[in-house]
Amino acid sequence: MATPRLMEPVYYVEVSHPRADVLSFDVLSLGYFPGDPLDKSIVLRPLEHAPIQHLAREFMVKTRRRKGMSKDVSINKFFDEAIMVELAQQDADLHLQMM
Repeated sequence: MATPRLMEPVYYVEVSHPRADVLSFDVLSLGYFPGDPLDKSIVLRPLEHAPIQHLAREFMVKTRRRKGMSKDVSINKFFDEAIMVELAQQDADLHLQMM
């Protein structure tokens, strides 16, 4: 069985500065991206800034492209047909219960 592994280097940084309260970190530098990375309706245009709500999709697509992976993630690769049918049935049952 395959084991997960880290594909990017990780750096530990400790800040020592007399005025450390002046330092601030951008939210994007900490790895938080707004939006839905699996939203296929988002159209990314090269050489244009993506709107804030599209950053998660842009980050995922560019990272996967850089690593030579397909740009879209599909659960069909991870589940067989029987499980997909069962999940669809459970989803349908859940929607009926909510009505």
